[in-house]
Amino acid sequence: MKTYKPVSLEKAYKLLNTGAIILIGSADKAGVTNLTPIAWNTLVDYEPVTRLLFVCDKEHKTYENITNTERFVVILPHSSQATLVKQLGTSTGRNVSKIEIFNVPVFKSEKYQFPVPDDSIAYLECKVYRILDEGGVGIIFGEVVHAMVDNQAFTDRLLSETESGKTLHHLGGKQFVHPGDTII
Repeated sequence: MKTYKPVSLEKAYKLLNTGAIILIGSADKAGVTNLTPIAWNTLVDYEPVTRLLFVCDKEHKTYENITNTERFVVILPHSSQATLVKQLGTSTGRNVSKIEIFNVPVFKSEKYQFPVPDDSIAYLECKVYRILDEGGVGIIFGEVVHAMVDNQAFTDRLLSETESGKTLHHLGGKQFVHPGDTII
């Protein structure tokens, strides 16, 4: 039989926070763009279209951008982009351009023209359909209006077990992993 130890309630989220990290691309009303990593995200529905949500600190420039424009792009970084994700998470986009500071090579998303880092696995352009105020954070719900994926990373599903589809998973702090072996 296993033995268990208690986990403090403020750290209990670390037991569940192992999904693929995403980057959120956004722009303010003047068109100034921003990229930020978000670990807390999930799907909400897929019929008739994909709907998703993520949790964002209301003090972040990304939250301000999205509440003002009601548009954003969800970017699925490749596991090889761990350093970039860490860099983007260390600075605010409020007074500086993270894309310029970190020399991030980007291309523009097709519909909204938001920045997408080169070599990302996929991107999903979204429109907001609801924002819930939950104290210091907002829960942003988006509906996908356009999606693109690397040809080698997707067939009828994301091929996370292949090199092309290796997502990046945040374990907390500065710790990241990528998917391992196929089990079944």
